[in-house]
Amino acid sequence: MLVGHSGGGATAIGLALAQPQRVRRLLLLAPGAPGYPWPMDDPYFKDMQPLIGTQDRDGIAALAMRTWAGASADQAAWDQVRGATDALFRVGDRERPDPDGYDRLGEIKMPAAMVIGDRDYPPMVSVADDIAGRIPGCRRIVARGADHLLPLRMPGQLANLAVKLDTSEDLPAELA
Repeated sequence: MLVGHSGGGATAIGLALAQPQRVRRLLLLAPGAPGYPWPMDDPYFKDMQPLIGTQDRDGIAALAMRTWAGASADQAAWDQVRGATDALFRVGDRERPDPDGYDRLGEIKMPAAMVIGDRDYPPMVSVADDIAGRIPGCRRIVARGADHLLPLRMPGQLANLAVKLDTSEDLPAELA
């Protein structure tokens, strides 16, 4: 079982395509996919660029909270977003992009499911839905009341879902 969240979903997709023998089941949580034609006028990325240029960590974290933490701006969400912001600068140029996989999603043959929060950033919902629609047999599951921070918002439900996917049990249409 391979689970990938957000950008980690792109990494999971890359491994599932490059080495399918190593991935028995694939669970994608609000995933991205390298090569997806993301709208160039997306306000999040337009607003992010100047903040990265000035290394405004507080500004980046505040933008991320407004964009990705729509369900609750609680301390746990703030801590996660701030940690990701700090990691962005620590990783720097050591990060390597995942290989393009968007146009190859139809090659994924292992059982797969995709979870998206009903309070996630709308362009992210579109990406996730498109990814799920391109993977043969991929089950789309809506996380009610959840935003992009799915592992933070519903860890127990996601763990149970992973067990169901791994044991070929029927998957729910929704998580709550």
